[in-house]
Amino acid sequence: MTVLGLSLPLFTCPRAEEASWPPFLPRTGDVRSDEAVEQTWNKRTFERKLSPGSVDAPIDLYVALISAPEVVAAAANHLGLTTSTLILVSDRSYEWRSADGSRVLYRVLLNDSRQQVTLSQGRLMVHGLGVRGSVLGNLKLSSQGGGVQQELIVYVQVENTVLAWFTKVFVALIPKTIDAELSHGFEITGMVARWAWQNREDFCRWARQSSLQPDRLRPIVESTRCSTVGR
Repeated sequence: MTVLGLSLPLFTCPRAEEASWPPFLPRTGDVRSDEAVEQTWNKRTFERKLSPGSVDAPIDLYVALISAPEVVAAAANHLGLTTSTLILVSDRSYEWRSADGSRVLYRVLLNDSRQQVTLSQGRLMVHGLGVRGSVLGNLKLSSQGGGVQQELIVYVQVENTVLAWFTKVFVALIPKTIDAELSHGFEITGMVARWAWQNREDFCRWARQSSLQPDRLRPIVESTRCSTVGR
């Protein structure tokens, strides 16, 4: 991947006494990945705490979906929620492209039943302006009343100095717009999760007919109690 009064700080920058590595993430062991995390963390332009909203679906289903974002993208396209494409590049690495010219490399650094940490790098089109940078996202999940509660903290680095300054001002003046941009993917995932759970017959039929890798679909269809895909 919340709104404070404008009299309070709406963004923060790294301070000298802060740790040079995010305390919520073990080092991955991959040199290039760890360097990218360190740069985003230490040179972040701003950070925000978001609440993408609750999802009326079991947490095991939601975890299975966020663990296979290419399945979410395909389902969202099927439902007409988006026209973006997301391709599995390698284990836990994806390339996301949208029709407006956005292009982002998305990596899952940590993934368990209650937390997911991701790093996204690339170019995002915002109101026709291409913004290059990276986003380190720390998502925490909890069960509540049969649904899923989400809490997301994002650490955003904007590469261009002028744009970085402008973004800080933009965050302070129009927080709801920034929150909407950063939360959009989670809203789409929530819609797919609700469809998969509340319209299981339709979802199962789509899953059986899709060209997605069966091993990527299997944890999801098992969570929805569909018959096994790819037998």
